[in-house]
Amino acid sequence: MSLDLFSWAHQERRKLRAPPPHNPRSLPADALPPEFHAIVRVLSRHVGRDNAITAPDVAIAANLWPDTPRAARGTKVRAIINRHREDLPWFLCGDAAGLYVAATLAERNAYQRQLLSRIRAIGATYKACDRRNQIDGLTRLSAATWSTHRPA
Repeated sequence: MSLDLFSWAHQERRKLRAPPPHNPRSLPADALPPEFHAIVRVLSRHVGRDNAITAPDVAIAANLWPDTPRAARGTKVRAIINRHREDLPWFLCGDAAGLYVAATLAERNAYQRQLLSRIRAIGATYKACDRRNQIDGLTRLSAATWSTHRPA
């Protein structure tokens, strides 16, 4: 019985670590750029934070944009991921370690906490800029547009 339980636990752990089949939600697979599919193939081998890979290394492993400088290749990978995040077949995380498929709920939660922290920091910066514009006597025209002219 214990051997069966061990086998079952091992199989369940493998299921958790293995990305599910690709099931895009927003676009049919043929509408996605070919680079997206290459990126997905590389990232599917990087499950868990311990197996993270940097964005430039994703491009190199996928043999994308070979004549482009390393940093620019990483920028292109991140742009494609951000544009098609809902089409990814799994929950993708990214932090200082690199990009990786979440292997556990704890990794998902940590990533979303990190995102929320960054959102709050950006919001605080935006508010500080608004206060500075008000102090400098500028007039708000819209959410992100200020003018030195007073409306008539």
